[in-house]
Amino acid sequence: MIRTPSSDPTAPTGSGAAPDSEKTGASAASPAGPPSAHRGSWRVAAPPPASFQLDADEIRGDGPSPKGPRQAGAAPTGIGAAPKGGVVSRRPELVEGLSKGSQRLPGHVAPGWLPSRLLFNRGIRTAAQAREFLSPSLDRLEDAFSLPDMEKAARTLVQACRDGQAVGICGDFDVDGLSGTAIVVETVRALGGRPVPYIPHREQDGHGVSMAAVRALCEAGVKLMVTVDTGTTDIAEIAAARAGGMATIVTDHHLPGPESAGGLPDAVAIVNPHRLLPTGPESAHRGEPQPPLSGAGVAFKLAQAACSLAQVPAPEDAMALAALGTIADSAPLRGDNRIIVRFGLEALGKTRHAGLRALLHHSRAQGADGKPDTGLVSFQLAPRLNSAGRLGDAGPSLRLLTTSDTGEAEALASRLDALNTERQRLSEVAWKEASRQLQGVDASALAGVIVVRCDSVPPGLLG
Repeated sequence: MIRTPSSDPTAPTGSGAAPDSEKTGASAASPAGPPSAHRGSWRVAAPPPASFQLDADEIRGDGPSPKGPRQAGAAPTGIGAAPKGGVVSRRPELVEGLSKGSQRLPGHVAPGWLPSRLLFNRGIRTAAQAREFLSPSLDRLEDAFSLPDMEKAARTLVQACRDGQAVGICGDFDVDGLSGTAIVVETVRALGGRPVPYIPHREQDGHGVSMAAVRALCEAGVKLMVTVDTGTTDIAEIAAARAGGMATIVTDHHLPGPESAGGLPDAVAIVNPHRLLPTGPESAHRGEPQPPLSGAGVAFKLAQAACSLAQVPAPEDAMALAALGTIADSAPLRGDNRIIVRFGLEALGKTRHAGLRALLHHSRAQGADGKPDTGLVSFQLAPRLNSAGRLGDAGPSLRLLTTSDTGEAEALASRLDALNTERQRLSEVAWKEASRQLQGVDASALAGVIVVRCDSVPPGLLG
């Protein structure tokens, strides 16, 4: 891996940190609420009508409840009762096309207003959607080639690896960027290429593709750079890469910002779900766009596409790594995101990957085992992976996610565990310092946000 000039491969680096979701104050993966952040492309879901209800028999495919409709004037009771003043009824269009003997769900779905409300809040409008939401299936993953520029990106990557080129991989220092970078590193290896990863230094490079990254990769003889979880807004840097003889494949999930008003980067391919969000009459979401993938999710799709073209197996732990990034980045758990997390967690629990096994060993309570869940990723695995980058250099975290050496993996996981403890200590220092500065201040008399300065804590822990 190309390291930034001041990074020391032996010195303890980084800061223990909570998952990427801490950037927005969230603590775990989004519970798949209706998307609203994509400028103008997402419709904010309105509150469900008082009459909205999905019957459990309808969800399982049994048709209308054998009990029949509730008699007019009869008081709703039990779990099926609507809130006071509400009306419980079924709308026939919610179950259109279902008949007795349709595919069933496990019988854990209870009937009633509350489950119906929870499903509605997650964009569920039909029994078919409810079945798919509650029973995700790998065969429902969207075709990787449906993403914009994916075929061009996959063919370019496969050809570069066949030609024996060094492939630069410029990622990011959060868990989404790290896990996505690890996926592309393993994919390049599977294709027979030589990966040259570059993870930016938080304080020196900042987020995104930096001019330092471009120079370092060009000096390493790289002719093709793949960005992960970044690149859409890095127009000047990618132009500099092309001027230096290096082509670029952008894989990203961020929206273009004001700095991109002049267009998109001059790249061979720009694989970003926001450019073309998949829709269609057979979509599980009734023709609405899929929730956008995480950066690791887009990298996972590139791995699928490239390995399919090259007719080689995709990296064994690609889905487990994609699940880490999806959860840590608080991506909405609908559509492909939900499938990736569901089966990625299962793969994580069975992994033979030296780094992931060591990370699990240091993250779980003593004696704990079994299938990992989103809580374990959000509050244990992700903070440890984030710990190095929080204080600057995320190199140890990437090495943990790409090593096959058991001894190295154990040493790196132990180091990240210690850094996470240090991150917790420094976070407490920051809190105490902020509290000290506010002593004697009547906060209720202040309007807006209160900002305090804390020079004794690394920037990666502030904000």
